[in-house]
Amino acid sequence: MRTFNPDPVHRRNRLLIYAVVSIIFVQSAVPLPAFSQMRARISGRWQWAEAARRDQQQNGFSLNIIQQGNRVRGVYSLLTWLNGEPQVEDGNQTPFIGTVKGNVITITFDPDDIYPGYEQNVRYKNPANGRRPSTATLIVTGGKLHLTLTNGKWPEGARLPRQFIMRRTK
Repeated sequence: MRTFNPDPVHRRNRLLIYAVVSIIFVQSAVPLPAFSQMRARISGRWQWAEAARRDQQQNGFSLNIIQQGNRVRGVYSLLTWLNGEPQVEDGNQTPFIGTVKGNVITITFDPDDIYPGYEQNVRYKNPANGRRPSTATLIVTGGKLHLTLTNGKWPEGARLPRQFIMRRTK
């Protein structure tokens, strides 16, 4: 009686298939640590500012994010400085809500729903009078947030680009 002895190429391919299937099975059963670590790094304060120029207004954007599972909420603020000095007395804040999928965050906000900076516990509300909310996409890469305004507008008078990169401040 003759035994089946596959050639080394077939044996190697079969072992490779078993290894790939095993890896996929293990990864689907155990959450990847990168995603759980990334979640912990989303919450906090992030900021962007344009380059400072002597005797010219410098614009900036601050984002305070609170993450709870795959949802986020928080406020953003528009910032202005002149020669390093803040130009707004009480500040401003606009609430937002959003979702997290991997390293991509999508936020929704009403650019006309602005509150004074001292007001506590502001929450997002859908825009009134049939207006549509604005949306932005944030991508977490290398400890930075890449923000892109995807739909809608910034608040009236805001001089912000449609894309910029934010750094964590807290």
